[in-house]
Order: sequence, then structure tokens, then C-alpha cells
Amino acid sequence: MADIPLRERPFDTFLSHAHADKAVVDRVHAWLERAGLKVWYDATHLGAGAKIASELGQAIAQCRSALVVMSRASVESGWVEDEWNLASVERNRKATRDFRVIPLRIEDCELPRFLESTKWVDLVGRLDDVAAWAEVLDAMAGDDTDLDAVRPLDVYVSRSWQLGREQTLADQVLARLAAPDLRLIGDSPEWPSFSGDRIRSIMRSCGGVVCIIPNRPRSADNDRLKYFIREARTAGQLGLPLLVVAEDGADLPVDLPVRLRAGADGVNAHPELAADLAEGVEEFLERCRSRPRAGHVFLATDFDEASRARNHLLRRVIQRCSGLRCVVGEQVGGDSVHSSIISLIRDAVWMLADVSGNNLNTCIEAGAACGAAVDCTLVARKPYQQQPFMLRGMELKAYDDAVDLLAIAHRAARAYRRKVLRIGND
Repeated sequence: MADIPLRERPFDTFLSHAHADKAVVDRVHAWLERAGLKVWYDATHLGAGAKIASELGQAIAQCRSALVVMSRASVESGWVEDEWNLASVERNRKATRDFRVIPLRIEDCELPRFLESTKWVDLVGRLDDVAAWAEVLDAMAGDDTDLDAVRPLDVYVSRSWQLGREQTLADQVLARLAAPDLRLIGDSPEWPSFSGDRIRSIMRSCGGVVCIIPNRPRSADNDRLKYFIREARTAGQLGLPLLVVAEDGADLPVDLPVRLRAGADGVNAHPELAADLAEGVEEFLERCRSRPRAGHVFLATDFDEASRARNHLLRRVIQRCSGLRCVVGEQVGGDSVHSSIISLIRDAVWMLADVSGNNLNTCIEAGAACGAAVDCTLVARKPYQQQPFMLRGMELKAYDDAVDLLAIAHRAARAYRRKVLRIGND
């Protein structure tokens, strides 16, 4: 099977386990899927008569992470160690260095030596604990930026992910965008196809757009640059600062504002080009920093003491999943609290509103989001009778408990997920 780049793999995680633990692992699998994750699980993806040993390597190569379920049975069988070793090889390869291997301990057992220096998630007696499931999601998440402490400037990047010639120029341009307050943002890897609406939504949450366009042949029936061009035009339509760098020979529309053209070898070996690029980047970032920092999620919910710990976990998981700050009305102070909350709702990318018990403030906030054409997901604890008349046109998802709510929130947040990029890697 050909090596699949991490960002193009169809599964979020590989679930490794001993078959003696199937009852518990089935529950883990069901919750992960409820949370919107695509899981390779042998009970559902391994055909009858398939040879497990020969399939494992191929299965792991289709995943972006591995969850290794640890129990007395799995430790004694030795089989999980084989799967651990396969996953560790994947993690240690340079091309897939973001591959994560996460042990989940489901019962008291003596951990094998190969796990002694590895951080694991302890689920022993905690399958009904929302904090435990938040730890699982945290371990799988990529970016751990504390968005409460730092408000980074997000810049959307449109670039080629093909290795080789097209990678050189893109990496050299992005290296000049390194700054402590800057995050480079791309489309999330789990989406199999281009969506103009999704890209527009991501760009709206950013302060500027950089397009690095390679030289690819274009024809009437095969325009291999169309997505780069569409993304550059979308930035212009949104009024965002735009920096376009194109490879020599790239056939682009005359109205596209190309700041610099360079050869496939990039700019590092060409002092004049490097100086021109540095000047262009400086001007671009100055325009970006002159704009308000955009992009957040608004969480509308009850703030009683019983909900405080749950709300903290919801905010943390939403932030890590989406890459967007998650704000709540409780954080707002000053003389015009009501106006400030309305402004936060109006400027939000998405709202999650818990209308359990038809909480008046939450229903008003959800109505404000609806009036401002902000995407809003309604949730409520079961049993739930009927939502207020003015909110009945909005879909509502009912949850059983805090663990179920966390899964629903994570699934919904994935629709707004952005990829936080690292220079020189996917």
C-alpha cells in the first residue's frame, strides 16, 4: 500500500485492544464515533476471514493516531505490544512525526516496560467521568496553545502539500512569517474535498491570507491552479490583507495581485528576491495587525456552580478541536455588559447554546445568534419537551449526561476545525 500523507488519511485513530476487553472497547469506540471521530476498529473494519497480522500495518497507515487500550488481558497477550510497536514506528518517521500513540488504561494492571516512560490516559473507574473523556480528546488534539492566555494573529495559508519542487518555495515563504504572536492556519485534513463555504468560514476567522502558487499546467478541462485562485479571490471578497507569491511560469489571471515571483528553488539563494519578500511580508503583517483579532466560538450556557467544571471542559475541548477561542458571557465585564455580549455573539463564527429547561438568558443569546445569521447548535438535557417558538426552526440535539454533551460538542466543533500548521511539516 502506498504511503499516505498524514493529512490525507481517512481515519482519525486506530483502536488497538485485546478481544477479551471487547465489551469495554465497544463502549470506547461508540463514544469516539459519537464525538465525530473516524475510528479504525477491527470489529467493524476487518472483513471475515481476513488475516489480522497482515492487515494491521495497512490499517495503521490509514490513521492519524493510535489509541492502545491497556488491560491485564492485553498486557499478557503480547498482541498489543506488536500493535504498539507498529504505531511507534509510524510516529518516529519524519514524514509522520505528528502521528500520536496514546495508551488508555481501562483496568488496574502492571504496565509493560515499553510504556514506562509514556504518558497515558487513565480510564479505570472513569468511564462515566466527563473529565476522563476530555483527557482522551486532549491527548489526540494537535495544537495545545492556551487561547485564554494568548490571542494569536491567525493567517490562512493556501499552499501546495506536494513534496519536492513545490514544497521548497512554500516552506521558504512561510519561514519568514515566524512570529511569537502568529499562527498559520490551513483547512483541516479530514475534509476529503474542497468546499468554498468552509474555506470562507475559516478565512473569516483569520486576520489575513497568504497564497503560494506553484507552476502547474492549466487547460480548459484541467485547471490545476483553480483552488489557489479561488482562495485568493475569496480573501479579496472578504476584504482581508492578501500576500500572493507565485512560482515563475504560473499562468494566473492578470487581476490577481502577485507580490513576488520566484523560481522553484525559492528565494534563499537570491538576495534581491529575499529582500523583496521580506519587505512584502512586513507590509502584509502590518496590515494584518492593524485589524481587530477575529474568530471565536460563543458558548451560551448556565453558569451555576454545578455546571462550572463541565463548562470549563467544554470550552477547553472546543478550543482545541476548532483552534478558535471559546468565550462565554460570564467573562464579560464593564459598564455595557449586554451590548458587549451581543457584539461577541454577532462576531462569533459559531455558537453552542445549551437551552436545557428553556433557560431564559441562553434562549435570548441563541435568538441573537439567529438574528445575526451566526451558525448555532442547540443542545438540551433529556428529557426535553419543546424549544421556544422562535427557536423551533433550529435543530436541537438532546444529551443524556455531561459525557454525552462533550461528544456532541466535539462533533459540532469539528465542522469549524482548522489545521494549525508547522513550517516544513503538514
